[in-house]
Parts: sequence; structure tokens; C-alpha cells
Amino acid sequence: MARVNGVPGFTQTDLLNVTEQLLVDGVPVPVGPTAANVKIINDLSQLPDPILGKYILEGNTVYDFSALNGIVLENTFDCSAGGITVKAETALYAMLIYFGSDLLFIGPNLDIRNITIFAPNSEIFQLTKTGSADYFLANTVLIAAAAKYGTFDLHDLNIINCGSIDLADGLTLVGTEWNTTRADGFNLQSASTSFVGIDVTGATLSDARFDSVVMNAPAGAEGFRALASNANIAPNEICTYINGAFTGGVTPLAGGVTTEDIRYDFGPNGGLPDSIIAANPYLATQTTVVIPSSNVFVKVNQGNWLATISERLSVSADGDVKNETEQPIRIDFTGFVTMEKSGGGADYITARYALNDDPNAPESVITENGTENSQPTSVPLVGIFTLQPGDFVSVWVANEDSSSNIIVRNAKFTNFRLR
Repeated sequence: MARVNGVPGFTQTDLLNVTEQLLVDGVPVPVGPTAANVKIINDLSQLPDPILGKYILEGNTVYDFSALNGIVLENTFDCSAGGITVKAETALYAMLIYFGSDLLFIGPNLDIRNITIFAPNSEIFQLTKTGSADYFLANTVLIAAAAKYGTFDLHDLNIINCGSIDLADGLTLVGTEWNTTRADGFNLQSASTSFVGIDVTGATLSDARFDSVVMNAPAGAEGFRALASNANIAPNEICTYINGAFTGGVTPLAGGVTTEDIRYDFGPNGGLPDSIIAANPYLATQTTVVIPSSNVFVKVNQGNWLATISERLSVSADGDVKNETEQPIRIDFTGFVTMEKSGGGADYITARYALNDDPNAPESVITENGTENSQPTSVPLVGIFTLQPGDFVSVWVANEDSSSNIIVRNAKFTNFRLR
């Protein structure tokens, strides 16, 4: 729900006569302007007189192009005054046409909605912050043609139900002071082999979510470009990219980012595997565990563990399955241990998972299972653990009847995050 960042006791009249801000889902949007601050644009003469090739738009003002089926611009827009809205009633009728090559919109913030833009030689938006709450809001904006969608160095970006028909290049996000980044229902299309849909390699994002972003471009083009090792996401933050698609020949991920990076969550997306949290540790060779006395659990940690999958969970040679993310996660542990008493005989031997090398922790104890058999016997082990960052789980065994050693012939497990 929207709320006013003001002082108690505001009346409706007060709200209409001052420029405050609303927060909608954490994104600042301008309120005001009063009726006197709405300008209906029927032709170019109703725009401000250009200065050095730019229409200097008034701050806290709505420019309404609803009366136009199309207007050919001779100059571009400077939105540096802030609090500016460019709108129409429907994007099907209002079109801004520009054949020059200058930046079409510059400024620290802009709210644009229900507009079609045809500017084949221009970068449409280049917005750079000057204050502490600068933003870009786009709703139902169609870019029919452009040299580039835009470059943004802001605090908040929100793109909703927007699309494109022919872009030579996409969005570039830069800067380190981002609060929220949202794109929901966003279509990016290009015929260029050098197209990059969304490039965040120059940014440090915090709360970022890309939902239903669809890209179509030929081979050679790139979809989402970010640096390796989570370099573009602030610590303890997550960038979510879901429900999208990468079609044509576009390469979904570029720049070093992968679906395994711990500050990203990809999926489901057409053309790109989902991010997962999973591992499949297994004992690579038969291992003898030395038992010091009966009823003492000993870790199966003789350096014989391997894994073919370990995504966001690491598997050490000593069998530690560790949470490598920056968030608490709930993990299902399912597998078996094949073991026998050294020297033959039928002592009761047991196995259990241990959390953080503590086999007596309550969540460890309940996973115990055992066998009393003179032959090698497979014992199933199951458990669910909530792992804080850095927590790990390993396999321990004990002989409850004697101090005879235990031979672990085989052990295999699968670990998956439970949502």
C-alpha cells in the first residue's frame, strides 16, 4: 500500500499543493502535480522553447501527449528539474518520433507511461542520479526502434509491461547506490548480433528482480551480462531472474555470471537451466573408521569423499556438505551407508548425520539408523537440516557393542534445497 513520506496531519489540500513522494512497493514515485501542472501537448509549440537542442521540461509537471497520434520531435528532452511525467492515455495512439542521434531523455528521474517511441538513431534514456532518491518508472512504453534502450545510474528502477520491436542495444545499469531494480513484463527484441539485453557489469545492485523478461536476438547477442563471483550484487542480497525466455540465438548469460552464483536465483526461464542448491556426495573408496570405544560416534573423514554436483553446497574430501550461500537454507539429506564390523561378527553398528561435527545435536540424533549383521549391510539415512551460512553436515558411525572398527564399503547421498 502506498504511504506518504510526510508529516502527520496532512490534508488532501496540502497534498495537492506540495510535492511529496509515495513509496509503491518500496519504489519512490512523484505525487502532486496539481491540475495547473498538467500540460496538454497538441503540437511542438506547446513544449518549452528549446535551449541548445533540448526541451527543458518543468519540474513536478505532467506532459500529456494524449491528443496526438504522433509528433515528430525537432529536439530532445531534459528532465533534470525532476518530478516529470510524460504520458498519454494509450500507447497505441501517442507516438514520439525522433530521427536525430542525441539522447532522447536525460535527467535524474522520469515517470513515462502509455507512449510509443520511434527513434532509430538515438539512445532513448540516459538518467543519472543527482540526489538521494532518483528513479525511472516506465509503464506500458513501447520502443518501436532505437539505437539503445538506455543507461541508468539511479536509486530505483521500475519497468512494467513494456516492450520493444527493434533495439540495436538494451539496458545498461551502472552505479553503486541502487535500492530496488524491477522489470516485470518486459520484452526486448533486436536484429543485432552485438545486442546486449541487460548489462549490469558496471553496477552494484541490491534488491533486484527481473520477472517475465523475454529477449529475442540472433546468434552473437547476449541476454543478461554480469560479472563472475557475484561482483554486481551487494552482500546478502539476491538478484532474482524468473519466468523469462531467451530466444532466437541469444546467449542467455554472459560476462562470467552463472546459475551457480550464490547471489542469483535463475528460474524458470526458457533457454536457461534453473539455479539449484544441490550436491551428491559419495565415498570414492572403501574406508575403515577406527572406533576408540563402544557407543562413540566417529566421523567418516578419511579424505575419500567426492561429488559430481555441488551447486551452492560444497563437498569436502572429508565429507562436509556446507552451505556456501549467504542465506539460511533447508536441505533434504537422503542416502545410504553400506557398512560392516571389521573382523566379522554381528555387532550393532549405527550411522547418523551430524550437524557442524556434533553427532549429539538433537537434529543429528534423530537421523540415526543401524544394522546387526555379519555381512555388509546398506543402512538408509534421511534427514532435514536448516543450515545457516557456513553450516555443514557429515556422516558419522558408531559400534554400540564393542570397540571393533567399522568398514564403510559404500556411501552415497543426494542433497536438495526444500522450498
